Amino acid sequence: MCSVVTAVGSAVPSTTSESPELPLTEILVKQLTDSCVNINGYRLLRRDRVNTKGGGVCFYVKNDIMCEECQFDSHNVCIEIKWIRVLHLSCVYYIACCYYPPKPRHTADQFIGQLRSDLDNIMSNNDTCTVIVTGDFNKLNTTFLESEYGLTQCVPAGCYPWPQYPR
Repeated sequence: MCSVVTAVGSAVPSTTSESPELPLTEILVKQLTDSCVNINGYRLLRRDRVNTKGGGVCFYVKNDIMCEECQFDSHNVCIEIKWIRVLHLSCVYYIACCYYPPKPRHTADQFIGQLRSDLDNIMSNNDTCTVIVTGDFNKLNTTFLESEYGLTQCVPAGCYPWPQYPR
C-alpha cells in the first residue's frame, strides 16, 4: 500500500501480524477460488476487477472480528473501491481498500466522485466512527481527503520507489 489516510479519533488497529484486517490492492486471483487463497484464521472479502484480467482489491479479516461488507451505489463498475464496516473493541471502523491504476479505464474525477459519494454516505449516517482509507492511489491527488473530510495522511505521499534490497 502506498497511501493510507485515517480519521483522527479512536485508536486505529496496527498493521502488524496481529492486525484484525489486512487490505490488499492489485490482487491477481480472479481465476482462483477463495479456497486457493485462503489464509488460516482469516476470511476473505474480495472485489475482483470487472471485464478484464487481473486486478481487484480485497480484505483478509480475522475470523473473530465482527465485520460486514458495505454496499454503496456504484457510479462505474471499473472503479476499484471496497468498503467494510468493522466493530472492534466497541469501536466502529469503516475501512476502504482502493486501487487507482496507472492507466485506469475511468477518469480521476469519476474515481474521486465515487470515493466522495461513499464518504458522504458514511459520514451522514454515522455520528461516531473512524474512517480509514487505504490503497494504492499511484499519482492520484488525494489532498481532498484531508481538506474536505478531515482525514490525516499517515504514509508519506510518493512512497515509490520501494527500497531496493540486496539479493
